[in-house]
Amino acid sequence: MRASNPRGANPGANFASVMTGERRDPYPTDLTDRQWRLVEPLLPGGQTRGRPRHINLREVVNALLYVRYIRCPWRFLPRDLPPWPTVYTYDQRWSADGTLERILAAIGWNQDIVSQL
Repeated sequence: MRASNPRGANPGANFASVMTGERRDPYPTDLTDRQWRLVEPLLPGGQTRGRPRHINLREVVNALLYVRYIRCPWRFLPRDLPPWPTVYTYDQRWSADGTLERILAAIGWNQDIVSQL
């Protein structure tokens, strides 16, 4: 019998749910539907060349909020959120171009306060 992760689901199913957008148990740091409607238009569009994006950007934002609030190391992201290297890459890109700051402002998170938690 396979050991289950702390959230009680198969890790393979968790990754698939991130890719397909299926529901999972929410974390307190997850965006509400109202917050997502504010954030979605702020996200950069996909690339015109290369592979199409298959990751759920709402889950990427949820993972970024989780890391900032919980202050856990990247590798400690729960398995039902996107893989940590993916989230880390988006964090680096969006921090550099100002997207992350706009996201946090749109949902009412003060970047200075969050970084000091």
